[in-house]
Amino acid sequence: MELVELYALSQSQDFLHDWYMEALVKQARDKLGLLRLGYKYCLKIPAVLGGQYENSNLATISLHEKVAISGRPAKEIGESPDGAQIRLDISKWRFLQSTPSTSQNIPVRRNLTVCNGSDCAPHSL
Repeated sequence: MELVELYALSQSQDFLHDWYMEALVKQARDKLGLLRLGYKYCLKIPAVLGGQYENSNLATISLHEKVAISGRPAKEIGESPDGAQIRLDISKWRFLQSTPSTSQNIPVRRNLTVCNGSDCAPHSL
């Protein structure tokens, strides 16, 4: 996206409403409380992996950890189309390791092999 396009979008109230996710931030604040210094709200299961923008998928994460892991799913998924077989190693995704599996509640988007270190298992999202 070019800077001119981004500027034009930033003038749209609909875009700004989506960009700042005010309703979702309010849900997160109501559920999780105010953020500690250096922490942000996040999705337990990232949207690109089928995570929903809903109360049950909200968590907090340190900004340091969020930045450290935010590019990992994109790098591992790359340009693969929906339904592609991809392998994700979540061994360094600490905030996901304590999250109970909710795969039955998320739409099928990709067929994944999820690995936690050397322990791998097929997983559909």
